This record gives sequence, C-alpha cells and structure tokens, in this order.
Amino acid sequence: MTLAYMITEGYTDVEILQRLLPKNLSQDIQFIAGEGSYRARSLASSLLATRKKPVALVLDADTDNKSQISEKHDLINYVLNQASSGIPYQVFIAVPELEIVFLQDKLLIEKITKRQFNDLEWQLAQRTPKNFLEAVFGNNKQI
Repeated sequence: MTLAYMITEGYTDVEILQRLLPKNLSQDIQFIAGEGSYRARSLASSLLATRKKPVALVLDADTDNKSQISEKHDLINYVLNQASSGIPYQVFIAVPELEIVFLQDKLLIEKITKRQFNDLEWQLAQRTPKNFLEAVFGNNKQI
C-alpha cells in the first residue's frame, strides 16, 4: 500500500534513494522518476491534488549559488502549496546534485578508484558530481 510518493528527476536518483533509505522507511513509498526537473515538479503537484497522499520531491539544484537555490525552493514550495490542500509535502534540493552523497569521503573514493585526485580535480568533482562519477566509473557502473 502506498502511503507516500517520492519523486525525483530521473531513474538514477530513484535508485540512489532506494539504496540509501532503510527498507522499513521506504517499503510503503512509491518512487517515481519524473524524467526531468519540470516533469517531476508537475507530477508532484498533480499527485498532491489528485491522490491526496504526502509527496517528497527531490531535485538537483544544478548550482551552488545560495540565492538561486533559495529562489528555486521558494517557487516550488509556492506551486506545491497551491495544489496540496493541506496534504503534507516536502521539497529537498540536492546541492549541487544528488550524486554528491557519494563524494563525502575523498580517501574512500581514491581507494575505490585506486588513484589519487589533486585539489583541482576534487573541487571539480564537488561542483559536478554526476559528471565526475561518470568520468571515473563510466556510464554503466551500478550504484
């Protein structure tokens, strides 16, 4: 039985969240890949209005600019609030992208990849984690 919806921008994000969240929390959540930021937001709004169940919307910020992130968060909250009719929802913005969760420990990444990254490479990884992981592990690497 679906108790809530978790909507992301894409299938990789769904897979990441399903693997990170404990089974006892995620077993009654329906994960949905929105196939893009706009579609994910639209889907969240539609589900709130029609299904009357809580929605969590997880999006990439695609920037580290705090002002832009705040503006994006406020705009999405405004739109979802209009559709929610009091149904709980939450907007989560991953800065800069959800894949940043894999780049919290430089030594671990270096151990897994069997190479060291200089400061410039690591800064780039922090700014564009999705591109960094694809470059290091390839596009077909399982999560």
